[in-house]
Amino acid sequence: AVTFDFGGTILQLVEFDKVAGVRRMLDICEISNNRTEQDVLEFIDELDLQIQERREESLIEYPSIQRQRLIYNALGIIFDLPPHEIELEFWKASMQYTVEEGITTVLDGLNARDIRIALLSNSAFSATTMRYELQRHGLHDYFSDIVVSADYGFRKPHPLIYRSALSILGADPAHTWHVGNSRYYDVEGAIIAGMGAVWYNPSGRQPQGLAPHETVNSWIGFQNMVERVFNESE
Repeated sequence: AVTFDFGGTILQLVEFDKVAGVRRMLDICEISNNRTEQDVLEFIDELDLQIQERREESLIEYPSIQRQRLIYNALGIIFDLPPHEIELEFWKASMQYTVEEGITTVLDGLNARDIRIALLSNSAFSATTMRYELQRHGLHDYFSDIVVSADYGFRKPHPLIYRSALSILGADPAHTWHVGNSRYYDVEGAIIAGMGAVWYNPSGRQPQGLAPHETVNSWIGFQNMVERVFNESE
C-alpha cells in the first residue's frame, strides 16, 4: 500500500484567502449580530495565537469545525446549516489548489499494479472537505481511504495517525510507503511507524533530521523508483 500527503505533495496550494472565507461566512449566516469582517478576522487572529504553538508542540489537532463553532458562537453569529457544510463553504471561498504535475500518471501506475492508495494528511479540515477538493481535480477515485488529523485527533508525525491509516488499509507497515514533502511530518513520522519513507522534494531542499529511505525530486523520479523496486523483487 502507499499513503500520500495532501498539500505540497499531490496538490499545491496556490492561495489561501482568509478574508474571502470570512466574507462567505457572513453571506451565508442566518444572523450576523451586526458583526463585520474585521470583527471576525480579529477574533480568528487572536484564537490562532492561542492555538498554533500548542498545536505544533502537542501534535493534537484543532478541527476547523470546532474552531468555527467557537468563533461564531462567541460573536453571536448563527447559521442554519450543518457544521460540515459551513466548513466546506469556507474552504470553497478561501482555498485554491492546483494538481502537482505528473501525479495522475503515478496514481494510474499504482492502480495498474493493484496497490491500495490512501490519503494521510495533517489538516484541520475534515475528510468530507478533502474529498470535495480531490473530486474537483479528478483524483478522488484513486484513494480508497482518507485519513486526516481533523478526524483522528493527532497530527503527523504522531505514530497513532499512521497506525490508524495502516489498520484501515489492512497493510503491513514494512510493505507500505508513505510519500510526502515534509522531512518532519512525513519522513520522520513514517519511519517511527515502521513504514517506508519517501521524501518528495521537488525544490531540492537540503536534508535535515532522519534520512528517508528514498528521495524523489519529481513524479517521474517516483515512477522510476517504483519500477526499480518491483524489478528488484522479481
